[in-house]
Amino acid sequence: MPKKAKSIFRSAGELVGTVAHEIAEGKDKLVNAVTTEVAVIKKVVKKKLAKKKALKKKSTPKKKTAKKAKKATKRIKKSKPKRAAKMQRL
Repeated sequence: MPKKAKSIFRSAGELVGTVAHEIAEGKDKLVNAVTTEVAVIKKVVKKKLAKKKALKKKSTPKKKTAKKAKKATKRIKKSKPKRAAKMQRL
C-alpha cells in the first residue's frame, strides 16, 4: 500500500498542535520558576518585617523619657510656689 500524501490542512493541524504543546510546557516551566521566586521573596520580606518589629520593641525608651519629663515638670511646679513664698517673706 502506498502512503497517501498528507493534505496541507492536516500537516498545518499537526504543526499547530506541536506548537501548542510546546507553549503549554513552556508556560508550566515559567509558572514553576515564578512560584519559587515569589516564595523566596516572601521569606525575605517576612525576615525584614520581623527585624523592624524587633527594633521597634527594643526602641521603647521614649516612654521613659516622657516619664522623666513629667517628673521634671512636677518638680518645677512644686518648687515655684516655695520660691514665691520666700520672695514674699523678704
